[in-house]
Amino acid sequence: MPYKRRCFGSSHGWLFIMKKPMIITLLNPLNGRTIHLPEFKDLSNDYQYWIDKDDYEYFICKGILSTDPSQDANNYEVVVIYGGMRTLASCKSGDEAWTFLDLKEDYLFSDVIYYEGRLHGVTERGGLICADVINDEMTKPLWLETKSLGDQALFLGDNDSLAVLASNFSGCFPNSNQVAGVCVDRGAGEWRCPSPLTLAEHLAAFG
Repeated sequence: MPYKRRCFGSSHGWLFIMKKPMIITLLNPLNGRTIHLPEFKDLSNDYQYWIDKDDYEYFICKGILSTDPSQDANNYEVVVIYGGMRTLASCKSGDEAWTFLDLKEDYLFSDVIYYEGRLHGVTERGGLICADVINDEMTKPLWLETKSLGDQALFLGDNDSLAVLASNFSGCFPNSNQVAGVCVDRGAGEWRCPSPLTLAEHLAAFG
């Protein structure tokens, strides 16, 4: 990767490459394709604070793609978590500028993912939010307890998370959570669910 440029993974195998001032390029390392996104320019005081810092590239906390641009170059959306308040911005294929979502509340997003065509987010306060990005609307926070993942194996990571059918992959354990990334104070790990446990109990067991 180019010197002094932050690079981090995203969904569908794409990488985000950051360049000052807040220039984002998407790179697919498998086919070499690049996509240049509009300059990420937020006029808030938070943006002005970050742009002058040496670690400005961490203003963008995370970025995801709704679909794989390699499969459909004209119908994808990029969503990022950014800033100290960890809010959302989006950019669709063909857009010339970012859309900064006015969510009326400070949700402080920890993670976002597309599921069944809609954007879902987890907040630092424990809320599960489903978003209508087009209309800047959010549903009320909701937690749903899941006692079993069935044949699903869930892979969790800082850059992306996904679920697969364990029966389709040799050596993949069903009803399990795999921590794909490395956390500084906890390291990598794995949770399996031999008995009906809540997510809170799994987290407690993981330390």
